[in-house]
Amino acid sequence: ARSYNGELILTYGNEAGTAWFANLAFSLRAAGIEHFLVIVMDDRHCAELMKPPWRISCAWSSWDFGRAPHSGTGCKNKFELRRLWYSRHHYMARVIGELGLNVAVLDGDISVQRDFYPAFKSPPLAGHNLIYTLDHAPTCGDLNVGFAYCQNCRPKGRAQWVLEEGLRR
Repeated sequence: ARSYNGELILTYGNEAGTAWFANLAFSLRAAGIEHFLVIVMDDRHCAELMKPPWRISCAWSSWDFGRAPHSGTGCKNKFELRRLWYSRHHYMARVIGELGLNVAVLDGDISVQRDFYPAFKSPPLAGHNLIYTLDHAPTCGDLNVGFAYCQNCRPKGRAQWVLEEGLRR
């Protein structure tokens, strides 16, 4: 994966969701967007995704929100859905903090029909740093978002704090 004009897109998935995030990857490509990275939970899964016909840029992660700083306990199930949800925030915060890139995080079940950056770079959204959509009712305590985008977010800034604080809680 590589960034393009300071932008990077992250998505995630497990083997059960391969068809969904592959569809997202192919829809991004059809919209002319190639700067994305799929984060999966197993190195073998990642190796398979990089082969034809997929040729999907991926990385695998053993990060477990239950072993993240300040939390203390591990996941009950290695493939727990929340691990996937929370990994988005973990890696989004890291991209902001360590790479200083604008970063979008998309659910694997999204299909991109056209380049969405013009909408985020124009008023009224151009004036916002962290743009977030919920994938559930606002009363839910889970960190499940369908789409999140951070533009012009500073390392150690407020947006990174929001992401890290959500994980901590």
